[in-house]
Amino acid sequence: MCNPIPTFTCIVENANSKPKIDIIHHVDPGQDRSELPSVVMPTEILNDKEIGLIFKKANSEELAKMIKPGISPKLGKIKSLPISEKRMILNGVDETLRSYLPLRDTDRIATAKTKYSRRTH
Repeated sequence: MCNPIPTFTCIVENANSKPKIDIIHHVDPGQDRSELPSVVMPTEILNDKEIGLIFKKANSEELAKMIKPGISPKLGKIKSLPISEKRMILNGVDETLRSYLPLRDTDRIATAKTKYSRRTH
């Protein structure tokens, strides 16, 4: 799993007439990015097996950082919950929790069922 780091964010107003660009966030290309936080992965893109693996391998401190506020971070109770509830109590998956996930198989070949047609508006 990758650990993306946001390097540029902007808002473009009036893009089709008089564009105005408001730069929100910019990381200089030469800046050391090793200490910058990576984007938190949403739990919706993980399958049930991956959610289960996170709860199996992570310790209570690692899980507590990503559990939604107001939920008791007692690891024993959380680990006995069904996968659907485990998914709901996580705010997301940070870099530490992602480290427990194996790389997904990308060698599977998929063929398109319909011929590609470019949209024209």
